[in-house]
Amino acid sequence: MDKKIVGMFLLIWLAGTACVSRENVAVQNEVFAITEMIDISALKPEISKLPLWAPNAITMDRNGNIYILDMPAHRVMKYSPKGLHLAQIGSIGQGKENLFNPWGVAVENNSLYILNEEGSEVKIFDVDGCFQSSFKVIEAWYAHSICVSHGVIYLNAIQKVRPAEKAEELIFVYSENGKMIRKMGRVIKCNSLAGYWTFNQIIMSASDKGMFWAFVYHPSIWMWRKDGAQKEINLALESNEIPEIGDRAEKAKNERYDLPETEKMDTDLKMNVLIYCNGFGIDQSEQLYYAFYLDSRQQSKSGIKSIIFVFNQNLRLMRKIIPQFMGESLIVSHLLFGPNDIRYGLGIVKGKTLLFKF
Repeated sequence: MDKKIVGMFLLIWLAGTACVSRENVAVQNEVFAITEMIDISALKPEISKLPLWAPNAITMDRNGNIYILDMPAHRVMKYSPKGLHLAQIGSIGQGKENLFNPWGVAVENNSLYILNEEGSEVKIFDVDGCFQSSFKVIEAWYAHSICVSHGVIYLNAIQKVRPAEKAEELIFVYSENGKMIRKMGRVIKCNSLAGYWTFNQIIMSASDKGMFWAFVYHPSIWMWRKDGAQKEINLALESNEIPEIGDRAEKAKNERYDLPETEKMDTDLKMNVLIYCNGFGIDQSEQLYYAFYLDSRQQSKSGIKSIIFVFNQNLRLMRKIIPQFMGESLIVSHLLFGPNDIRYGLGIVKGKTLLFKF
């Protein structure tokens, strides 16, 4: 073969290698000034205590009305897009319209879905608070989170298992009338029940193409497409594509935090773990948003409190959004997507809890 031709092929190969190398270059932070929508901490009547640790503490209907979980008062509060109180849904009691320890809320069309009694039951109301129906979550201790898409109800169910048994499925799928359709999703294997209950908590989001979920205490995202293809990614920790999450994983190992493979007595339920995902969602263009809170050590280096990682349809990191309010970084606790594909979040800044748009 002519040496010139060989040289040409070599240059083409090197150029292709350079392109691959550029793809692995760290994604730059994009500082974004958020728009305050509602000061949640100033709502009237006030929320007893917003459970920011609950993945489905807040949701929104197609008209932009806000539904906020008020767990201590055993109710869901409905507000207009401007924060005007519209309705109280539920109260403590034993009736069909009553709630006890509501755990999460989701809305689709004209129905509001509430996880009740620590997740062992789903109660369905209309968006004005009129009771419609309910069903029990069978074979589970509780459901950690809820997602509703096209009338199908997805529950992150923590199954009832004994130490000698192994739970295999992560998500229970129900029809609107409470009939079990299937179970799906692969659990994280743990050496104890306490670990199983903890590490298999996820936040879910759905689109027309499939289901997506992120583990709260483990650095991984899964997707399940309606064509049956399932793929897991590990947020590229080994390649240092996301150093902030890589640092969190190293801290968990080096400082002896509990991990899925850690030996732990089942009688000790006080797990010492690190949080990875504070909020998760998908927009209409199939981009995934993953809210990550930096611990005090990472904040001291960067001054950044939270990062929203944005992934494309192939689960590849595209952007890092740094939300700020009046020049100060927020602690982002939830993400949700409203009408017209508007992106919302809950953020804590200067002692206030804000519903913001970004």
